[in-house]
Amino acid sequence: MKKYITLIALCLGQGLSGTVISLLTLTSALVGKSLAPTEILITLPMTMTVLGSFCMIYYASLLMKKYGRRRSFVISGFIGISGAILAIFTLYYQHFMLFLFSTFILGNAAIFNQFYRFAAAEIFDNEIWKKRSTSLVIGSGILGGIFGPFLAGKGVNFISNHDLMGNFIFIIIIFSLLIVSQFFVFIEKASSSPNSISLLNKEQVYRSRNFIIGTLSCTIGFSLMTLIMNSAPLSMHNNHYPVSQNVFALQLHFISMYAPALFIPFLIKKIKTGTLILFGSLCFFVGSISIFLLSPYYSYVISLFFAGIGWALMFSGGTFYLNEIHHDIKHKLQSVSSTFTYSGNLIFSFLAGFTLAFPNGWQWVNIIVMSISSLFFIYYLTKGYHDLEI
Repeated sequence: MKKYITLIALCLGQGLSGTVISLLTLTSALVGKSLAPTEILITLPMTMTVLGSFCMIYYASLLMKKYGRRRSFVISGFIGISGAILAIFTLYYQHFMLFLFSTFILGNAAIFNQFYRFAAAEIFDNEIWKKRSTSLVIGSGILGGIFGPFLAGKGVNFISNHDLMGNFIFIIIIFSLLIVSQFFVFIEKASSSPNSISLLNKEQVYRSRNFIIGTLSCTIGFSLMTLIMNSAPLSMHNNHYPVSQNVFALQLHFISMYAPALFIPFLIKKIKTGTLILFGSLCFFVGSISIFLLSPYYSYVISLFFAGIGWALMFSGGTFYLNEIHHDIKHKLQSVSSTFTYSGNLIFSFLAGFTLAFPNGWQWVNIIVMSISSLFFIYYLTKGYHDLEI
């Protein structure tokens, strides 16, 4: 029974932390629009969130190894609450630099969202159930996809004369619920035996195709999704689309990100992991090419929709490969893989604002996505797919 309670708790943790991330996606861009000194720095708050996540990866892994999953996830909730409180004060005093610091702290908490999928694989011993629990936890992020944009829209005018401050009050509530939910995680802290690990074995693990392809799939899928997800709302805002249409497009995007993972558990016996990853990269290409074929508003919706599906398949597939690696240094492997993932996330988060500062920026964003997804599709089809059988 404890195993299923743990699975539910991890699903709630993934969903609640995902709610914060999706809420910040819309909120940070709007705050940047009102506080940033220049237009090119509008997406800097979101970039600082990613930077905060990037800087916390190593320490999050250490916390997991030293204190276990439950305590680490609870600690992440308190970090998030402190960042949200600081954000409220910075919005009250309209201080852009301090707001950047608050988003950095929120990024420290957001990185723990990446570790729920790894924790899910530790609940069951059966390999099929490892994949199923991993997919279910990833798929539970659909809660964030629905409630994040919804709360973002409600929080804009939640407090009169202080636009967007209500969003960070919601974040405090969400992190409080996350803390409560994680007390029901029952995963034993892994015992370490460093003397049994040779340098040669470590090098072999890092050079293994499972680690390389798994990390590459997660990194590219996350980076391209970040580029589309950060660019579309800002581009829609620049083209004077109402907040309601912006929220709808983001909700559809987040649903498409997480809904596929709810169906993957029923397909893993029939579909290879490699097929999921290849189809995911193809979805990125289809979504981006659609902007040259459809009307402006529908181009935003379709691009966001297919970017969400592309992320779901590439990120799930990459995680399956990483979770197949059974080694005493798994926490370090997860940290290194997440470092690469968030390095790409950091670069492409800033690239979104930089690209949109130029004429036809939205079109250039999608040209970048088409180019990278095509190159990865060809690379994986020729190098990785036939050598990895899972």
